[in-house]
Amino acid sequence: ALAELKDHGYEVVLASGRPEILMRVYYLGLPFIRYVISANGGMIRDVRANRIVFHRPIHAGAIKKIIEICDRTGAECDLYSYEGMSRIRTDEIDLKLTDEIVFNFKNHILKDRHLSEFPCEKMFVTQKDALKLKDLRQEIAAAVPEVEITQSSFQALDIMDRGVNKGTAVRWLAEELGIDRMAVAAFGDHLNDLEMLRYAGTSIVCSNAVEEVRQAAVYVLPESNQQSGIAAGIRRYLLG
Repeated sequence: ALAELKDHGYEVVLASGRPEILMRVYYLGLPFIRYVISANGGMIRDVRANRIVFHRPIHAGAIKKIIEICDRTGAECDLYSYEGMSRIRTDEIDLKLTDEIVFNFKNHILKDRHLSEFPCEKMFVTQKDALKLKDLRQEIAAAVPEVEITQSSFQALDIMDRGVNKGTAVRWLAEELGIDRMAVAAFGDHLNDLEMLRYAGTSIVCSNAVEEVRQAAVYVLPESNQQSGIAAGIRRYLLG
């Protein structure tokens, strides 16, 4: 379905909360993909030219404050960077990573605090207790106003530089490419997709999206993502 979009003149873009290295296993299998938005909009790369076209890391002072809060409250804190993770530079890793290598890589080395030596596009703060997570979000927001906080899980916070989200990244790219927002279509399922869905002229979500996201969308599909909902939405609303 994504290939059909490309054949009909759409610029197909992947936008994820993940660091770009963990997206390679997907976009390397989709040769028509040119632009990849990673870390909830902290970076946009032209993957064909292997060139960063947009980059907004978190300020080092903000990172330090958030790590201190996490240490004091017992929350886990991972840091994402395009340039390196835990002293291992991403350009030292084979670009043609398999699923197994990618996820073993993530599980083994994302925890090391020395990542702060690299530009950090996103912090991922985990707290499984919902009430503690709510309190943690409020504390970080009050103590570190220079960051943006959203969620891609009900057990974790996604933290970026102030003003960075998927919506601002998609808007920046659309303006660079001369595409009117009403010609932008977006799919999403969780809270970190809200700004992108609100920006897009056509916003489509699957049936199992969280309620706040369902309310923000123009179209809510009867299909879930396990039922190829995105393909159904593409053919029903964009190509139909």
